[in-house]
Amino acid sequence: MADRMDVLTAREYEKDGQKKTAWTKIGMAFKARDGEGWNIMLDAFPVNGKMVLREPKPYERAATGDSPRKAAPPKDDDGCMPF
Repeated sequence: MADRMDVLTAREYEKDGQKKTAWTKIGMAFKARDGEGWNIMLDAFPVNGKMVLREPKPYERAATGDSPRKAAPPKDDDGCMPF
């Protein structure tokens, strides 16, 4: 398991008759120094009270190949990140 996790919340919606989920990153979690727990830092709090911890997405090289950057997450027509 990673030493850092992304904290996400999910919003379910319907589009074209199909149920979809839009994920929003709301913070980060860091493993405690003693390894016995996690420190969670939130930038927002989910309205539904549900949070999910996920390992961060892997980095990919920029087009120039000189510096790593995160891949842009896929988005649907509403600008949400469906997963």
